[in-house]
Amino acid sequence: EADRQGCLREVLIIASALSLQDPRERPADHRQAADEAHARFVVPGSDLLTLVALWDHLAERRSTLGSSRFRRECRAEFLNHLRVREWIDLHRQLGQAAARVGLRPGDHPADADQVHRAVLAGLLSHLGQRDRETREFRGARNARFQLVPTSALARRPPPWVVAAELVETNRLDRK
Repeated sequence: EADRQGCLREVLIIASALSLQDPRERPADHRQAADEAHARFVVPGSDLLTLVALWDHLAERRSTLGSSRFRRECRAEFLNHLRVREWIDLHRQLGQAAARVGLRPGDHPADADQVHRAVLAGLLSHLGQRDRETREFRGARNARFQLVPTSALARRPPPWVVAAELVETNRLDRK
């Protein structure tokens, strides 16, 4: 679907990122500094496009810095260098697999709607509608979920979301 929507580049970045542990770190003793460092990559309205913005930043810095300076910069920006390397490696592998079946990323950046339509095709069961009375979303099979507080969408939840991941917690419901 990403190929049909013209956003294969972005979806390969997102798919590889979602398959691994997030490279962004938030150490308890430096949480605010980490949040500030990561905030410059936030794309309002899309946590998925935030991953693309982070990827683009990392690609630019990798091309201009030597490997040891890049590693130090990752640490200073609260990014785990080993996870970044895993992300790069997996992205390369997915790109090679796509090329083997004749899919090639385009030269032009895709718009947010193209990316979201492509991702939605693979995550239809993660679609949720916001409950007007609570901050919860109701998804497939009447599942109820909330956005993670660090989401770009958490402050002003939209009427609909597609969640990249649904995580069960042991949160107690209050009635």
